[in-house]
Amino acid sequence: MSTGNWAVALALSGLVTLAACGEDPLDNPDDMVTINMMDENHGKTRMGTTDIYIDSSHNFKTTDYYLCDFGPVIDLGHIEDGSPDLGTLTDQAAVSPDEGYLAFNRNDCMVFPSGHPAVAIGASYYRLWVDEWIKENKVAVGARVNFALYRPEPYKLPDWNEAAGTIDAGNTSITVEVRDNKKRGCEAMLDTAARGVLTVTDITTNKKKCQFKISLTPIATPATATGRYMLYLRTGNSYTQTLVYVKQ
Repeated sequence: MSTGNWAVALALSGLVTLAACGEDPLDNPDDMVTINMMDENHGKTRMGTTDIYIDSSHNFKTTDYYLCDFGPVIDLGHIEDGSPDLGTLTDQAAVSPDEGYLAFNRNDCMVFPSGHPAVAIGASYYRLWVDEWIKENKVAVGARVNFALYRPEPYKLPDWNEAAGTIDAGNTSITVEVRDNKKRGCEAMLDTAARGVLTVTDITTNKKKCQFKISLTPIATPATATGRYMLYLRTGNSYTQTLVYVKQ
């Protein structure tokens, strides 16, 4: 699910509230893969179908993903759900046994006007866990790594490409609601093509929901702005893409 070439800063916190695919988020998933990842001097094993590998300095490296060192955990399943502070996102992270990591495809990430990043609902990301070093003559030449795919928590966000509302000659604005029962924070942002035609105003934020007013700009009318525009809605660390229609 590509969202375009959105620039994501390297120092971002609290990216994703994690949702395990299994019944118990603390269990290792049935589809977990264990791989011997040899470093770039000893075969340069890539993780699954990704471009993630271990370099000669024993860092995970990638150009297609953002990496985050989650910290010490007892296994893959305990990179658990909740609202972890993911600290700094980067294209490399030092490999360390008993350490958990997260890898997010860059095309699935978006930064909202507040600077808060989020991941598209329906997208997939990887959890990694380093079991132990692989050594030859007592020198580390790679690492045994467990990994599996997971999905971001969708909360109660609208489905991807769901209609958010229609603006026509009889009304110049609509109100869009985002549920936020646990005060994770919510936000709305228009696609670049919609700016100049529509504006977003945060009109209500409370412990259960956020409401946003989507209005035509003073220079736009249904006759001149007819079309379909993208509106991105974020709750916590997840976001969805909805559609606003302008009709004559």
